[in-house]
Amino acid sequence: MERLIDLAITAHKEAGVLTLSGELKGEDASRLEQWFHQLELHETPQRMELSELEIADGVAATHMLNIVRFILNRCGAATLIGSPQSLAHNLYRAGLLYEGCAITLIDMREDEVYG
Repeated sequence: MERLIDLAITAHKEAGVLTLSGELKGEDASRLEQWFHQLELHETPQRMELSELEIADGVAATHMLNIVRFILNRCGAATLIGSPQSLAHNLYRAGLLYEGCAITLIDMREDEVYG
């Protein structure tokens, strides 16, 4: 796994799935979002495994929402595996989850929001 830009997040891409793990805090979340924006088009993951990712606060949740929007804009669809409940809730509140939408949630976690 690769540590992302001195963050407490690690990333590993295998078979087209990007796995993010660790604790994402607000002060680091903008740097993670910038990392996604630096990816080449062919490097942009359409599927993300998030079962080991902890979203620590509302700022981090907002940046993860922006990352999903970025993936949707680049790839046309996104699949989130093991998404934290806080991210799924924010996707819903932003109007991005509806019948027939381009986001697929697989095994969404039922976490307590922001610890």
